[in-house]
This record gives sequence, C-alpha cells and structure tokens, in this order.
Amino acid sequence: MRVEVRDTGIGMSKATLDKLFEAFTQADAVTARKYGGTGLGLNISRRLAELMGGTLSVTSEEGAGSVFVMTFEAGEVIAVPESEQPEMKTMPKHDDNADLPGMHILLVDDHPVNRKVARLFLEPFGFIITEAVDGQEALDLDMSRYDLVLMDLNMPRLGGLEATRIFRAQEPEGRHVPIVALTADAMHDQVEACHAAGMDAHIPKPIIMDTLIDTVAGLLRLKEDQPDAKAEVA
Repeated sequence: MRVEVRDTGIGMSKATLDKLFEAFTQADAVTARKYGGTGLGLNISRRLAELMGGTLSVTSEEGAGSVFVMTFEAGEVIAVPESEQPEMKTMPKHDDNADLPGMHILLVDDHPVNRKVARLFLEPFGFIITEAVDGQEALDLDMSRYDLVLMDLNMPRLGGLEATRIFRAQEPEGRHVPIVALTADAMHDQVEACHAAGMDAHIPKPIIMDTLIDTVAGLLRLKEDQPDAKAEVA
C-alpha cells in the first residue's frame, strides 16, 4: 500500500526536515504554540510503518506545503463470506442515565476528528454539544453557561490547563462547572497537573465510550446533588 498526503501549509526548511522525525521535535516553539501537537506523531507513525515493512517520508518547500508518503505491506486481501462476518456491536443501553438528556456539554478540542468521535458517543444519550477549537474560544463562549466541559490539554493559542486555571479564578461564586481532561498523556504527573489546575476528572485517549459516559454522568449527578462539590481526579 502507498498513501500520499499533500498539504498547502507553511512548509518546512531542509534543516527542519533533517530532524522532523525525531521524538519531541517540531519546527520551532512558535509553530508548536500556533498549530498544537507534542512532536511525537511523526516519530510513532514512521516506526509503525517500518514494523509493517514500509516507511514514512516527506518532501517540503517553505511557503508551498509538504508531501508525506507512507508505504506498508498490507498482505493479501481475502473476501470473507457474509455468513462468517462478525455481528455489529450494539451501543450499551445505560438505562440509568435516562435523566441526563438535555444537559449542555462544551467540547473543547483542536482536532475535528476527536470532536466528531466524542459527539458520536454523547449525542445518542441526549446531551447537547457545543464545540470549541481551543481554550481561548472556550473562555469566550463563557464556560459557566454549560453543565460540563470536556477539555483537551494540548491546543493552539491556549491549552486546557491554562484555560481551566483562568476559568476557575473567575468562576461565579456558588457555581462549580465540572471540567474533564481529555488527553493521551495518562502519566501520574499529568493527572496531578489536571487536578492542580482545577479539573475534576481525567479521561485518557483514545476515548472508550463507557468510560466517557460513566464519567460524565457521575459528575453531572454529583453536581445536581451537591452544587459546590468537587470530585477527585480519576
């Protein structure tokens, strides 16, 4: 298989290309701040491609965009008879969450695919979802208007930890909006950082639907029962 992705973005210099696939490396601090990311994606992607007998390469021109090419061995395609195809999994019922439809959730994540996945998980349960692409937009929307906030951590302009600290400092007295961290970093230090910033729970990526629904439902019920209560970081 050969997959080619072309973009018309900011492009990269030869010096940047030479170190692009190193772990935790990005073009520069300004790029990282403006466009997000941690500098691990390309390194991991190349390693995965190599494990499948292929490679990942890039050509680029500053100001003109980049071309990424990935190859890998996919193996022979074998048709599976319809009678042997696995049954589709059905969504868990979560009957005990019947009282939650209509609650408003602010979903903050700079990646549209992540937002779409979270929507697919939440909307069937009747939650009303509003999206924001970074922490600054979340603050501009007034997070206190929502019943709960799902907050990514690494985002352009303003990350989740900074946005949470700012919001908690100015949150209306007597109102506590639960904020749940969404991040691929589940290390103890990161979880503690979420707690210190004022977040109520931590859900690792990739998101598991049952974990998301149970965490959201638990925090919303706690909020209803004890408006000023704050859950421990999970």
